[in-house]
Amino acid sequence: MDRAEAIKELMPFTLCDVYSDNLREACRMAIAALRERDATDTNVGHKTNADRIRAMTDEELADLIVGIMSRQRAMILQRFSGELPNISVVEMPPMAKAAHLQWLQQPADHFRDPTKMMGGAE
Repeated sequence: MDRAEAIKELMPFTLCDVYSDNLREACRMAIAALRERDATDTNVGHKTNADRIRAMTDEELADLIVGIMSRQRAMILQRFSGELPNISVVEMPPMAKAAHLQWLQQPADHFRDPTKMMGGAE
């Protein structure tokens, strides 16, 4: 349901005397807040990078994390050596993706550093 649909659904509650004053006022406030959000939200109808990340599968997110780590490694090596490093030097080992995938699939309250999981020990 988008904001316009929500406003349409709430509108009857504001017009009918059958509902309590509190309910009618709460619906009016909700409609005002939805309209205000429409006026200030520049991303209405546009997919953001955060939306893309939230829509990723665990596998895609693990690939993204490993890719970011590889690029960071390349930048650090380039800074110290002054030249672009060989791709085999900056690629993360295959177990890195597996460790990050395992970490992503852990319960949220169970935090473990995925870099410590790459060796299989905790």
